[in-house]
Amino acid sequence: MVTDNFTASDYAWLDMKNNGLDIIIGPIENYEDKLFNARTSYEAYVLIKDKEWSKRLAKYVKMLPELQKNLPVAAKYKAETPGTDSELNAYDVVYYAGDCNAGSKTIAVNLPNDEKIQQEKGTRRSQLKNAMQAKFDKILVPISKELIDTDQQQYIKFDAFFANVMFHEVAHGLGIKKPLPEKALYVPH
Repeated sequence: MVTDNFTASDYAWLDMKNNGLDIIIGPIENYEDKLFNARTSYEAYVLIKDKEWSKRLAKYVKMLPELQKNLPVAAKYKAETPGTDSELNAYDVVYYAGDCNAGSKTIAVNLPNDEKIQQEKGTRRSQLKNAMQAKFDKILVPISKELIDTDQQQYIKFDAFFANVMFHEVAHGLGIKKPLPEKALYVPH
């Protein structure tokens, strides 16, 4: 944090595999920069890994290379291969500070944001299960009681909500980071 260079710590953080406690600190999101959408704000999370739920999610990490390979784009755009040392885990968040504590609470994160590290190493997709459960119970269920027919209420399940958020985070780590340049349309003055 003294040098504002997080590359070494991002790599070290991705190498931690058996930790039960996870701490995320840094200038991560740029939601508050309304002028250029470029300046990031500091935030911090303290997370406790839910080892049982994390075991359930491990099978999806193995699918990432195949998902990347099958993106619906032309083959010429699939030259990139994101890092395969990715993780997908469930956590209970016990502390929010900084930008992530302003307004609504984050329910999942996919870090690091550095595209070079994503390509070389991968990402950690952290599902904040207790925060998801709270939003499900206090927001989604009450809204569903107003909008969804009573015959369909039986299908409103936390596991489905969790899976929807999780696959959204999985999708963040997929894709083409550097599209090939098309023929230039530059016309000199």
